[in-house]
Amino acid sequence: MGNTDVVTVAPGDIIRIASSGAGGWGDPLERDPERVLTDVRCDFISVEAAKTKYKVVIRNDEISADETDTLRQEARKENVSRNRNDAFGFNPYRRDFEAMWTPANYAALMDAIWRLPVDWRFFVKHQVFSRIKLVDSNSRLGDGSEVMAVLRDIAEEYPDIAQSLR
Repeated sequence: MGNTDVVTVAPGDIIRIASSGAGGWGDPLERDPERVLTDVRCDFISVEAAKTKYKVVIRNDEISADETDTLRQEARKENVSRNRNDAFGFNPYRRDFEAMWTPANYAALMDAIWRLPVDWRFFVKHQVFSRIKLVDSNSRLGDGSEVMAVLRDIAEEYPDIAQSLR
């Protein structure tokens, strides 16, 4: 279905939503090995991923405590020797996105979107996302005015929704 705002269902319909896992939080070496085992049992990760990502050795559906301890100690030594920086950081594209989508700009978009007829919301939201990139980055204030300017342009093009966007 892709990115969908509205789905019409009838009695007896079944909707299954599947999404990818998160990027993780914290040091994988700090994850409780029992929780890693649970992830393997639930098929969230493989036995191999448990070993390579979390340094948890699982054999015959059990944690090999000695092997896990040894593997984790080696990984910690390697991290220290490489002077690894575990700090999380955004790439330049994400920083640009965050600079544009300040809380005020996003609030302006959401305020406009909820006032639109349901069948227009997805379309207008994606129009704003694509057009906002064209706004001169030197003039960005982050106060919602950029979004409002784009919404005014959209309202001029689509008079059916102009009243909703005022």
